[in-house]
Amino acid sequence: MKILLIDDHYFCRQTFRIFLERHHPGSIVLTANSVRTGLKLIAENAPDTDIVITDWCLSDGFGKALINEAKTRMIPTLLISTDAVPHDHGADIFIPKMECERIPDAIRSLLQIIET
Repeated sequence: MKILLIDDHYFCRQTFRIFLERHHPGSIVLTANSVRTGLKLIAENAPDTDIVITDWCLSDGFGKALINEAKTRMIPTLLISTDAVPHDHGADIFIPKMECERIPDAIRSLLQIIET
């Protein structure tokens, strides 16, 4: 499984990367720290990407741009954030960062979307 993870906070990005690798052994987790690099990562990896996970507020914009790009490429999205997020965020699933223990179940749900 290939997961793209976009978060502008280094500690969060590394913590989530390690968390994902432990809960999904064998997964490839690619990371980006901004909307710009996230869009590039999606474009370069879209055919092989299973899930895009993004924060809402990033240093150069909002995760909405990443969610929209992933959607145009039929990639399921998971939004994680500590910020207030609008109801029309567009992600398949939203999880507050403080509830990261829900991420493995969310990923399983997103993978079921892919399979159907």
